[in-house]
Amino acid sequence: GTLWFASQAGAVVVDARRVPEDTTRRAVIVEGVVSHGVRVPMRAGVVRIAPSQRDFSIAYASPEFLAPQQMRFRYRLRGNGDPWTEAGDRREAYFTEASPGRHTFEVEASSGGPWSPPTRLRVEIEPRWFNAACGRLSRYLSQPSLL
Repeated sequence: GTLWFASQAGAVVVDARRVPEDTTRRAVIVEGVVSHGVRVPMRAGVVRIAPSQRDFSIAYASPEFLAPQQMRFRYRLRGNGDPWTEAGDRREAYFTEASPGRHTFEVEASSGGPWSPPTRLRVEIEPRWFNAACGRLSRYLSQPSLL
């Protein structure tokens, strides 16, 4: 339909069918990682999670100033088998008992248009001592020269 607005210069007419769609791709910034109330240091796009810190959260934001309440986010932890999690307007991702190994945290933003390119953070989760010891023992015992 047609919308009419009054202005100091006279009437303004807007045809809502001709308003272009918002195709701006929003940027996302990873603000920090916290485990048990303690910030985990990030260095050069990598965060290392100790075995005792496997419950952690990652805070992120998008510098959107026009309509921040319309921002929507989604995230995933690649390497953990997790699909995208639709976070809505929440600006923090929570992980509990994440599996050890190298993962990639990805987060995207949208304000009704297309999703932004993913912002990535490499997450390296160290195994517990008994997982690492069992893995080394099983690799040692599976060598053909020992059979």
